[in-house]
Amino acid sequence: MSTRVNGELLNEEEVQAEEQAILPRLAEAMRGEPRKAILDRAREWSRENVIDRVLLRQAAEREGIDVAALTDRITAKLARPKATELTDYYRRNTSQFYAPDRIRVSHIVCDINESTSEEQALAVIESAAARLAAGEDFGAVADGMSSCPGNGGDLGFFPRGEMVPEFDQVVFHLAVGQVSPVFRTPFGYHIARVSEAREGGVRKFEEVREVIAHLLYNEKKQRAVDRHIDRFRASSAIEHT
Repeated sequence: MSTRVNGELLNEEEVQAEEQAILPRLAEAMRGEPRKAILDRAREWSRENVIDRVLLRQAAEREGIDVAALTDRITAKLARPKATELTDYYRRNTSQFYAPDRIRVSHIVCDINESTSEEQALAVIESAAARLAAGEDFGAVADGMSSCPGNGGDLGFFPRGEMVPEFDQVVFHLAVGQVSPVFRTPFGYHIARVSEAREGGVRKFEEVREVIAHLLYNEKKQRAVDRHIDRFRASSAIEHT
């Protein structure tokens, strides 16, 4: 199938790329339905999505501006979500804001690569371990000796499964404040320290307030743009051959 939008031939490569992008989400949403039905829906929606983008671009070109400027113009007068909208969304979608157990870890690493052999990396990390045992500050040793210096080796908070298994197996068995012995991962040799731990649970509303506000405002903007695209469609010639 080929499609023309106001005489402009639709780019079939763009349609195929859109299809591949939406197919995983659509397959999840249509789980249990025949594969053919999922593929047919993906083909239909991908073509319509690309048509929408072409209509928006053409409308912008008619006004002598780009798509971003047109979108800004369409959404300029939209009100930000009200406080009641934010709290209502939080109450109705509490499960979205569940956070698993997380720990905050700092580490010292010596990578094994083409310029550093296993023996050399082990020697460096053992030297770092000796300095820590002598009472030197972990962050200072990390910044001075790690292959990833900066911020005292702080990796921030993360849950199980975000790091490689060899790293998780060590750090999730450490107590807060405890420093690990030297250990090996596919990257090289490490020493790690857990500085904080947070139990899993639903994040408080104040923690996610801005996330919800951003989400709802973007949804409102998208609806406004979609309404304008519908008007563009009504006055456009879309031909499928």
